[in-house]
Amino acid sequence: MQTQQTAPEIEAFLFEYLKTVRQPSLGVPNVRAWSHQPHLFQGAISSQAKLGAQGLLEGLVSPEWRHLQALHFSYVGFKKSANLWASRLIQQLIRIGHYMWKDRNRLAHSEDSSWYTARKREIDIGIREQFAMGLIDIPPRLQYLFCDSRETVLHKSLEDCQHWLRLVSCERAINRRSLARQRQMISNLAHP
Repeated sequence: MQTQQTAPEIEAFLFEYLKTVRQPSLGVPNVRAWSHQPHLFQGAISSQAKLGAQGLLEGLVSPEWRHLQALHFSYVGFKKSANLWASRLIQQLIRIGHYMWKDRNRLAHSEDSSWYTARKREIDIGIREQFAMGLIDIPPRLQYLFCDSRETVLHKSLEDCQHWLRLVSCERAINRRSLARQRQMISNLAHP
């Protein structure tokens, strides 16, 4: 933003407002805290608040910022276009949003994240339980899933472990229900 000669008040607001993406409890920044002329910025702030902080990262910028930037260019004697400034600002904001998204994904899907660790532990428990039950209620067509040792299955990726567990537990449940229905039918035939 500094390379675009953004008005200091606009820059201050945008930096403060972007913080609310990660911490929504911060709310819309108070214009009086960073502007010498809060009355000029109130409309732009209200307009931007309707679009939201997440919208800002998606390139949804209030048109009122462009007008305020044009006033700033006029005041400091720059002959730059506020439209070009707005276009470049939008590009920068989208880039910032993309970097924030990549950073969030890196943390969320890292093997060091608490979510990953908790989910992996939960899946591992399920896999151990399925191995403890053995081949009981597993249809012959899926018994190959137990050819690998338990430890080999546990060392697969989280996604592969989830798939293995989902497949085995669902098939076991389906087979159990099928056997229960068959037993019920036999019981009904034997004791009419």
